[in-house]
Amino acid sequence: MSTLASTTTAAPVAPTSTGPSFFVLLLSGLAVMFLGNLLGRFLSTRTGRTVSRKLYFFITIPIMIVFVLVVFATGRSLSAVGQYALFAAYILGFSILGGFVEAPPMPTRTRGPSRGVNPGDELPHMTTGSDTVEGEGKDITQDSPVDDKTEHHR
Repeated sequence: MSTLASTTTAAPVAPTSTGPSFFVLLLSGLAVMFLGNLLGRFLSTRTGRTVSRKLYFFITIPIMIVFVLVVFATGRSLSAVGQYALFAAYILGFSILGGFVEAPPMPTRTRGPSRGVNPGDELPHMTTGSDTVEGEGKDITQDSPVDDKTEHHR
């Protein structure tokens, strides 16, 4: 008597998507970040208050750690909508706070003569398209080495 083992092959189950696609979530997150930063900038300019970069990182890093712990502790118990809402609130909060961060200092150009230059002293005239300076002494170009005697003459 022979026993034949029956084998059945089942078609692989196609995963079904129950939520929004990755790109929709990505674009939604970027929109929340952009709007939160605009809101933070608006509130910052309206109130005239800013936060230093050091304070921003001092605040955000511990909150990031707490957020990760909250997600691990309650992530599975939250519904998909609850997880999205928690993440959106997290992004919005940091984006608004990021709008309050003071801008880095911009280099400024002084209008008057720089310090150490007397207003009566004239600067040497630079000829356009040349590496030579008009005035006393020898013209210094890349081809000719600097002569020590002319440097000490001044």
